[in-house]
Formats: sequence, C-alpha cells, structure tokens
Amino acid sequence: MEYRFTGKKSHLFCHKFMSIVDGVTMDDDQQSHTLKLQVFGYRGTNLRDAVSLLSRVTISNEQIQSLCEVS
Repeated sequence: MEYRFTGKKSHLFCHKFMSIVDGVTMDDDQQSHTLKLQVFGYRGTNLRDAVSLLSRVTISNEQIQSLCEVS
C-alpha cells in the first residue's frame, strides 16, 4: 500500500482498522482466510500501539520497552 498517512488520518486508521477486518469477514470463511485476517488484526494492533508511543513528545523507559515488544 503506497499511501502516506499524516496526523488525523493515521490516527483514525489505526483506531478503526478492525472495522476493515470485520468488513471482509464472512461466516463461511475458510480456515486459512480466517488466519490471515487474524494476523492482519494482530499486526494492526501492534501498529496502533507503536504509533501511539512514537507520536509522544515524552516517553518513559517502560513505554520504550513496550515499544520493543510491539514491533
């Protein structure tokens, strides 16, 4: 995906990405498709958490450690 997110757009994407996953989920999905969507959801959660930490003006050592865990 080649799109540069800035400011409010990246914030909205990171906090609403699960609606995209829900939008492409179907009741009769194959197991492999469901797994791919779960991986996408997990990585999206990591991205959201990392963006939240990276966009701070001040950051504590505990938050830096947390950033290491989500990346």
